[in-house]
Order: sequence, then structure tokens, then C-alpha cells
Amino acid sequence: MTKKLQGAVLVIGSLYWENEQNAIELEKGRARQAWRDEHLRLDLKMPVGCPIRYGRVSTKRFNTYTMVFAGDVAALGTGLVLPLRHSIEGPSWLMDIFKEALELSRA
Repeated sequence: MTKKLQGAVLVIGSLYWENEQNAIELEKGRARQAWRDEHLRLDLKMPVGCPIRYGRVSTKRFNTYTMVFAGDVAALGTGLVLPLRHSIEGPSWLMDIFKEALELSRA
């Protein structure tokens, strides 16, 4: 018997909200919107506390700050757990997880 696994992604910042209309870099906005639409169940989002702080200044994105996870923050920020659209199952489960991680890194 094959078990189905339900994966999810913890999302913060522009990975959640950036799209073609509000992107600093048009292609990046399109890619993030497409990734969310194709891979995530936005209707099942769940807010969770997580240790977020602003990181380095990104000169490629007009001197905006990146958001990073850090263990040394005084108060938790809010991230969103978004389930994957497709379940992970069968003998290729490890490759399925790897493919999802690749798509996330492209976004």
C-alpha cells in the first residue's frame, strides 16, 4: 500500500504577495505568482509564528531588505504555511520533494 504525504511550505514576505502588478522585477513577480498558482493551496493558508528579521539590503531590488529566519529575535513574526497542491506518494516521493524544492528556489 502506498501512503500519500501532504507537504507544505512556510512562506514569508514577497514569496506570498509579489505578482506582476506590484513587482520590483517584472519577471520575478510573474514567476512567484505562477509558482503559487501551480504549487500551493492558498485557500488553506494557516498563519504561524516564526522568528523573522530583516536581513541584508538587496541592491538588485532597489535597496529593499530581505527577510530571513533567525533564532535571536525578541518577538515572533507571522509566516504562512501553505499546503502543496499535489500530494507526494509512491516510490518517487523523494524526487517529488526535490522537484518542489527546485520550483520554490526558482520562485
